[in-house]
Amino acid sequence: MLRALSGLTTRGRCLLAAGIAAAVCSFVLNERDLLRVAVFVVALPLLVAAFISATRLRIGATRTLRPQRVAVGGNGEVQLELWRSGRLPAGEILLEDGVPYALGSRPRFVVERLPHDRRVALRYPLQPVLRGIQQVGPLRATITDPFGLCEFERELIGHSRLVVVPRVVPLWG
Repeated sequence: MLRALSGLTTRGRCLLAAGIAAAVCSFVLNERDLLRVAVFVVALPLLVAAFISATRLRIGATRTLRPQRVAVGGNGEVQLELWRSGRLPAGEILLEDGVPYALGSRPRFVVERLPHDRRVALRYPLQPVLRGIQQVGPLRATITDPFGLCEFERELIGHSRLVVVPRVVPLWG
């Protein structure tokens, strides 16, 4: 249960604190209706945290580098496929792939609704500026519930290797 409570967002913690404050005020003011509201406000983030941690939403992903060997200054592309199993609804999912500065900017995607019956395809470009073996990844997902009260972070894919070769220059003469 402590692990589930560690996933509470600021909104969830504020709702929990407001419920506890309302419960204290209901005892001081001897108001039963305020106590009923306080119980509901405290129970909502606790139930959401317990539900989200118990469901163990299964999200899968694959990463494909095209091509796997790129020249300096050339263009490459990363293709991601994302899917989930299970019938329970998933909230908003924030995806962030670890890309070194030598390959371009760090891509971030927000997937509003991840359908359970099909795959979602995502793409982003790579423009390498340094040669060598570059590591792309890991792909991290931050999963939130529909109310925004809890969030959990998971690593979906580890590292992938991209080989950046020197640029080929035609010689004259």
